[in-house]
Amino acid sequence: MPFSHNVSINFSDSGAPGAASQIVATGDGQVNISVAYPDNASNFLATLQVKHQKIKNVVMWSTTDCTVTPRMGATPSDTIILAANQMIMSGETMPNGTELFIADCDQVAITALNGGTLHIHVLEDV
Repeated sequence: MPFSHNVSINFSDSGAPGAASQIVATGDGQVNISVAYPDNASNFLATLQVKHQKIKNVVMWSTTDCTVTPRMGATPSDTIILAANQMIMSGETMPNGTELFIADCDQVAITALNGGTLHIHVLEDV
């Protein structure tokens, strides 16, 4: 069963022409998590098993400011900084996109002052 991510981007500025873009990514598998983390979370672990070479698209956001560190075992691969309720995304359909997962991942470590919920949606070809 195919899965898809549909992302719409709109731009407007008073007195200037606006622009809109739609990005659609499809894949035959997906891995999604929504995980609640507590106040004063320090390397709070959540399971997220993805293979770097299979990733088609990633969409991620959190309800509070936090850092997310994808890991394979105890080895971190990168640190991602999320502002509260600000979605970030990457994938092969994103123009000039930066990869959010630069290596295989089996868990993410979350660090945050205030508790919240982290949402990660990964579209992949399996």
